[in-house]
Order: sequence, then C-alpha cells, then structure tokens
Amino acid sequence: MPHLSAGIVGLPNAGKTTLFNALTRAGAQVASFPFSTISPVAGMASVPDPRLTELSRLVNPQRTTPAAIEFVDIAGLVKGAHRGEGLGNEFLSRIRGVDVVVEVVRCFEEREIAHPEGSVDPIRDIEIIETELLLSDLEMAERRLTKLNKLVKSVTKEKLALLNKAKQLLEKGKSLRKSFSDKEKIELSKEGFLSSKPLLYIANIGEEDLTFPSPFLSSLRDYALGEGIELIEMCAQLEAELAELSPEQSEKFFEELEIKE
Repeated sequence: MPHLSAGIVGLPNAGKTTLFNALTRAGAQVASFPFSTISPVAGMASVPDPRLTELSRLVNPQRTTPAAIEFVDIAGLVKGAHRGEGLGNEFLSRIRGVDVVVEVVRCFEEREIAHPEGSVDPIRDIEIIETELLLSDLEMAERRLTKLNKLVKSVTKEKLALLNKAKQLLEKGKSLRKSFSDKEKIELSKEGFLSSKPLLYIANIGEEDLTFPSPFLSSLRDYALGEGIELIEMCAQLEAELAELSPEQSEKFFEELEIKE
C-alpha cells in the first residue's frame, strides 16, 4: 500500500532527530553537537484513526493495517551547504522523492546545545534553509536543462518550458510553491524540486515554554501566516520522552499533570 513520505530538514541542533524519534520511536542517535546524524535515517509512523479501529472491531479481520507515514531524517543544513559546507546538502537527494518537507525551527534556548549561528533566531534560520534548498534546486534545474537540451527531439516543449520557468524563478530566489498550477507543481515535485513540495514548519520549543510561551513564537507565527505555511508548535524533547513510555505509563503521566491527550 503506498504511503505518504516526509523529509525532515533544519539547521544542526534544531531538534530534527528528536522529532524523528518522537514520531517513529526509532531511537536514532541524538547529541548536543552538530551533525550527530551523518547518514539519512528512515522510519515509519502509524496514523491513528478511530474510524478504522471501530470498523476493525465490527468486522474482526485477521489483520488491520493503519495508514502510515515514512519520515526521513537527514544531516542538518548549514549556510553554504550548496557549496559543500557541512554534511546536509549531500543527503538532499535522499528526500527529493518525498511528498512533504517538514522543517524543524529551533525556538528554545539551551546553553549546552550550541546553535550553529550563535543565537536563536527562527526567521533567520528559516531563510537560511530556504536559501540552501533554492540553490540546490537551481543547480539541479541547470543540470536537467543541460541534459534535456541534448535530447530535444524526445523532450516535449511543455517540459522544457516548465523547467526554464522554474530556473528563472530560482535565479530570483523564489520558491516553486507559487506561480505554478497544481498540475505543474505535481510535475515539478516529481522532478525532485524540494522548493515545489508542500512545506510544514515545526516550532520546536523548550519544556519551560509550555508554561511560559517562547518569546520567538509571535514573530514566527506572523511569518508563517504571511507565507501561507502551516505551523505546528511542540516540544520535541518531551514528545520523544513520552514516545518511550508504554500506553499505561503515558496515560498515568497525563493524569498526574491533568492533561488530556
């Protein structure tokens, strides 16, 4: 059965792998230093559906298979990744086939977890990631066009026009999520252009921010709203710890905190 796939991107130490573990319970290595993830890691997460549970109870099949999402975690991207800085850019090819890009944005301050830019600034971090994805896409567009122009007899004019339009937008520093029809965006996504894929921001907050809201959230909310991109706020560290609990332990934990799941 085909399943949805999502690629997780972000700066080093933003909490990408922590989020990955929270979603998949894969137990991937997490460290307070950059590039603790040095090779792509994939894991599956089941999607709970009460309707499926009830249907399974009524029908009593031999096996019930819930919907699932595959998550792919790659090394953190840094400024200049398209020029070979850091490790992330060499792994972007691993997520070019995903359906959705999930960007983890650091919104917590932690002295022992170094930030590659020296300070926490969600908007700046988003712009760094966006720039690296655009430049990586531009390089790919140039390679594709060079190759296709040599095969002009077997390539449709529509495809060449689409790639040329994409290249022109990327050269202007614009993502491919806009200026295209839904059909064109599907074609661009099939080509592997990351900036054409649906994007989701994860605002990764600290545990203390659950009580006292992070000062970085307000500007990030406004930015996401202006870009038309969905934003989810969560504490990946807490979610990862809860993912390690049994259902009974988890239920008891929430009861003690008087939190409803």
